Amino acid sequence: MRNEFHNRLRCRVVTFLDDFGNRPGLLLLLFAAVYFTGFGLIASKGVISNDELFTLYISRLPRFRDVWAALATGAEQTPPLFYAISRADIHLFGTSGLALRLPELLAFALMCLCLFHIVARRTSAVYGFLAMLFALMTNAFNFALEARAYALVLAFSAFALLCWLWAVEARHRVLALVGLAVSLAAAISCHYYSVLSLFPIGMGELARSFRRKQIDVGVWLSLVLSLSPLLAFLHLMESARKYAPHFWAKPHWSSMAYFYQHFLLTPTAVPLLTIFLAAVLCSFLRRCAEGKEATRERPRIPLHEMSAVVGFLLIPAVGVALAKTVVGAYSDRYALPAVIGVCIIVAWGLSSLVAAREAPAAGLALLLCAFLIVKEVQTYRLMSETRALRTATFAFLEANGRGDSPIVVSGSTEFTELTYQAPSAIAGRLLYLADPGLALQYTGTNSAEKGLLEMKHWAGLNVQSFRSFAASGHPCYIYVEDFPDEYKWIIPELRAANWKLTLVAWQPDGILFVATPVGKGSTSGE
Repeated sequence: MRNEFHNRLRCRVVTFLDDFGNRPGLLLLLFAAVYFTGFGLIASKGVISNDELFTLYISRLPRFRDVWAALATGAEQTPPLFYAISRADIHLFGTSGLALRLPELLAFALMCLCLFHIVARRTSAVYGFLAMLFALMTNAFNFALEARAYALVLAFSAFALLCWLWAVEARHRVLALVGLAVSLAAAISCHYYSVLSLFPIGMGELARSFRRKQIDVGVWLSLVLSLSPLLAFLHLMESARKYAPHFWAKPHWSSMAYFYQHFLLTPTAVPLLTIFLAAVLCSFLRRCAEGKEATRERPRIPLHEMSAVVGFLLIPAVGVALAKTVVGAYSDRYALPAVIGVCIIVAWGLSSLVAAREAPAAGLALLLCAFLIVKEVQTYRLMSETRALRTATFAFLEANGRGDSPIVVSGSTEFTELTYQAPSAIAGRLLYLADPGLALQYTGTNSAEKGLLEMKHWAGLNVQSFRSFAASGHPCYIYVEDFPDEYKWIIPELRAANWKLTLVAWQPDGILFVATPVGKGSTSGE
């Protein structure tokens, strides 16, 4: 009796999961509801970061030729198309947190939609759904929320892969080839390191040419034409290269392994464990009554498609090699399109593991949906806490930085963020003291320092020369977050210049000093 009840229950579960997994419209609707609701709330709540302020300040310059001139300084190393998109977004929707990040939210969703189609065409809709969800289990999650070029690069790269697949299958071939060239060109026009996305598609096309013993001229022509924006941006690229010798992020061969560990393995530990448990669940569900479970043929992936997906996985290695030999500057986020390969491999692998059955994949998809909702809730709470801490910092400075003496913010990142959001009572008093030579001496990099000196012209920031200010002998407050910090050199240099620093007040994430040259009077707040 009990066994019969259990069998009936298993069959009902399998029937429900099979039905759920065979409804692509329902799967996409569920993804859209979870994604846009959660990420919309997070984007609207998140504090605008230092990098996003570069996007905002440059995008809202009066004319596009002003944007081009700002990029020509080399202080911002992002190509113009990203700013054209951001300018249109700001013009239409304004500069709220959600409006500023809207292109990235939509772009990441487009990347997920491309993953869905790429995987579903070889397996079924539910495995495409899993690929979409798994993209949000990696650290790519954070770049759907950042008003920078990376989500756009992911979208254009994923769509280029899809166009290539359509082209080799002769599905609207001319349009597909145009889409391939335009998508890769758009990716490169948003971030120079997007040239890395040509590598996996080229690798796949090489495998295809080897199997066919014939070169597809149309595909190779599209790949070559996609590089044409680099010719238009040569002047901008040369300006950006001036920052490479002392760039804040230098390439290291160990960065290859770090990318896989930091961006892929660490954040996906729980989801990967869930996938393992799905195999156990699959074994349990297989015991349902005969004929109740839909079983499909295991996916057969053509060599050229597998080669392209593996090529995406190899992007971090190619990126580090390019940075070490040519560019001289590299951050792990530049290899972010590798996430595309990871998501496809995971979905294909799971399909093969469970013999392409719908029920276990649908069960896993529901678990990952629940995990994504938890992740969104946690991120929303973190954003709320960050906003509350920022409000507390302003109250701390107002309460303890009495008088009208300037408040020097020690870190360049903290300065730009505080200046943008500060209440009028202290906004005009916030000051940053810049000196690229001293920054290089103390920290080994001065790209952020030089960038801020250029940024003050676009944003009207109160940035002054450290040496000029120190020579003036004007007493001031010094606000330091995360003290001590290897990148905050102002305090040790003031001490070396024989200034007296006295602790005024402290809070968990910041300290306020009053600084006075020896022999000078103190501020009213000392």
